[in-house]
Parts: sequence; C-alpha cells; structure tokens
Amino acid sequence: MNEFLVYLIRASLCLIVFYLFYEVFFRRSTYFRLNRVLLLAGLVLSFVIPLLRFSNPAVAPEFLNRPILIDPITIRPDAQTSTPAYDVAFNFYILVPVLYFAGAILLLLRFLLSVRQAVRIKNNGRTVRRGRWTIVETNDGTPFSFFSLIFLPGQGADPLILEHEKVHVDERHWLDLLLVEAAALVLWFNPFVFLYKRSLKLQHEYLADARVTGDPAQVVPYLECICQQVQTASVGGPTSQFHCKTVKNRIMMMTKNKTSRRYAAIYLLALPLAALLTMAFSGAPQSGSPDAITRLQAANVQFDLTRPAPAPVMEAVRPEAVPAPAPSSTPAPVEVATPVTQTPPPPTPVNPQETIFLNVETMPKFQGGDVMAFRTWVSSQLKYPAEAVEKKIQGRVMVSFTVERDGKVGNIVILSSPSELLSDEVVRVVSSSPDWTPGMQRGEVVRVRFNVPIDFAM
Repeated sequence: MNEFLVYLIRASLCLIVFYLFYEVFFRRSTYFRLNRVLLLAGLVLSFVIPLLRFSNPAVAPEFLNRPILIDPITIRPDAQTSTPAYDVAFNFYILVPVLYFAGAILLLLRFLLSVRQAVRIKNNGRTVRRGRWTIVETNDGTPFSFFSLIFLPGQGADPLILEHEKVHVDERHWLDLLLVEAAALVLWFNPFVFLYKRSLKLQHEYLADARVTGDPAQVVPYLECICQQVQTASVGGPTSQFHCKTVKNRIMMMTKNKTSRRYAAIYLLALPLAALLTMAFSGAPQSGSPDAITRLQAANVQFDLTRPAPAPVMEAVRPEAVPAPAPSSTPAPVEVATPVTQTPPPPTPVNPQETIFLNVETMPKFQGGDVMAFRTWVSSQLKYPAEAVEKKIQGRVMVSFTVERDGKVGNIVILSSPSELLSDEVVRVVSSSPDWTPGMQRGEVVRVRFNVPIDFAM
C-alpha cells in the first residue's frame, strides 16, 4: 500500500505541474485544439511518468552495503507491545487507505448517479434520428450531450444550440470527460484535479463555440442565444452542457482577437517539461535504490567497498644478488627494490538463485502490509523471559533474517545480544513467522534480507 500511496503523490505532483503550466501560459490562448491536446497529454503523462523505470549504473559505494533496517521494537516485562508512538503509526497506516478508498467510493457513487440521471432523462424523452446524430427530445430545458446522444428541450431549441452540441459529439468530447472523471476518481484528494477537469470542459466549450461562430454573421445571433438561455438544472458527470457556469469566459473568448501564430511555439516547452518531470517523479532508481546492485551473497559475505586497495608488495633483494663493494673511493650503486602489485583473483561466479538482496523494486509484504505490519506482529508475540527479568537482563538484540523465494523466513542470525535468554526468545518468534509475499526484482522473485533491532527494557 505504501508503494501505491507514493505513486498517488507523484501522480498528483505531476498533474499540478501540468495544470500550472497550462494556467500560466495557455489559459487565454485561442489555440483551443492545442490546449485540449496539452491537457489530455498532461493528464495521461501524470499517471504514466511515476510508473517508468530507468536503470542508473552510477551507485554510491556507501549505499551498496546497506540492508533494510526495521525500526526498533521495545519489549517490557509489564507491556508486551511496542511503544505507543508506533501504535499510532500503525493506526495511521490503516486509517489512510480506509479514508482514501472511502472517498473514491463516494465519488464513484456520485458519478454513477449522474449517469443514472442522464439515462432516466433519455428513457422519459423521445429519441429521433437527424442524419448522423441521435436527438433526445426531453421535457427538461437544459440542452446537453451525453456520449453520442444530444439532449434538447422538446418545445424546440435554437438551431445554433444544436450545432453546438453536434461539435461535442463529432469530436468525441465524452472520451475526454470519461478520462478526466477516472483521474478525479483516483486523485480525488487533490483539488487540482477538479480544476483540471473544469479547464478541459472549458476548452470543449471554446471549440464548439469557435465552430458555430466560424461564420462571422453567426456571432451576434449566437451571443444572443447564449444570453437568452438560463440554466435550470445540472446533470453533471460526463456531460457537455450548453449553459455552463463559464458563459462569461466563453463570450470573452468569442470576442477576443486570435492568438499570434508565433505564440504556438511556446507549446513546445511541454516537451522539456515532461522530460524534467520524468527525471524528478519517475521510479528511476537513485543511488542505493532497488535497481542498484544492493545484494549480499548467500554466504553472508559483506562487501567492504571503502577498504583501500592492497598495498604493493616489495620484491626483496637477496643478499647474494648484491655485489661486494669495490675497493675504490667511488661508492657502489644502490639497487632499488621494484614494487610489484598483486593481481586480485577473478570473482567467483554467483548463482542468481542464491543471491540475497538488501533492497529490491518490490519489497516483500507481510500479511498484505509492509515491514511495519511485521514489526507489529513480532511485538505482539514476544515475551520477556521470566529468568531474564529475575536476573535484570536487558539490552538490544539485533536479529537478521531472509525472506526466501517461497515467502518463508530463513537464515536467522543473531548479530548481537546481551544474553542467550533474549536471543532464544527472538529466534523463537521470528522462526514462527507466517509466510510473506516474496520480493521482486526486475520481474523475478528474489531473496531479501532484513535486520530487526529489538530492545528489551526493564
């Protein structure tokens, strides 16, 4: 769930950046079709960019040998649970998904109700065919389009209104609306997604208005038609309504001078913006991240990357190789030792099946949660040994274990402990752990190692 929350945050940030980019540069532009493309592309990229994965060969040495370390668990004789701060964290871990899915469900119900209302209006109206378009004559005074249907008042509607709604159907604006409604369903907690939806709907209206007023003689009658009509109801959902709440903006755009052609070049700025967002918010592994070679050999050999290279070995000079000094006043030449560097042995081939990773793209999950769920389970199972209480033994036990490819816990090693009494209790609990969902690295199930500090305190 943590990975999903991180994805939602990254997608939200991308969407905010794309919206601000549109709002600053193109909100008043009369390139309505380009605006529509820009908004749709930004919406799709906001959800795609966080899913991208790129390899980063540059790995900082200080991260290569760093295992996953779970927050300390505190065990006391009179309270066999962890400290209250972590209980709050665990409750928060449960509360956030509940609130998120509750909001998403409410928004989905609202969407379904709006669809149901449109279907009910269709069932109560009279459907007729006019060329390529399906017209639903209703008793309601609000004209709108819903998917490929055009809803018009039964008592007769201005032909200009019909032309306006035909544009929505011909250009399939309902597809855009379904896409933005789905985005709002996923990112409902982000207020910018609703501003994004409003901006996209407004571009739809601008496009339809521009098509109808393509003939300059239709501008004045069309403006009169808009001003005479009054919106009496709102269907909502994936509908394009003629009398939207932004009539003032539409009138301003219809009477505004066209944006300069040179200004269209600014739309190319979206390309470097998308590249920057990809670098910032994609899942590209950074130094020490899962895609780096952060793994430990099965023999538990630690790689000390900070160890200096071996010093060169000096080749000793045998005494008999040194000539005796000549009986002369000229000093004999001194033979200097030649440094010889040892060639390191070739690396031992490693079986990928036996490699133990310290960090992977998809970390193992415990009972549907992350390591925090495992930490809570361990704290509920551990008991302070009675003999240790009598002898007043306390301190930190550091235990290391591996989540195997089949999800079982193995390779349990006590790294440090003040007493065997505490070590035995920790081994007892960790070895009885339920199966995990194993970790994944580049699409393959792998072994992952964890270190868990457990504090026994009197």
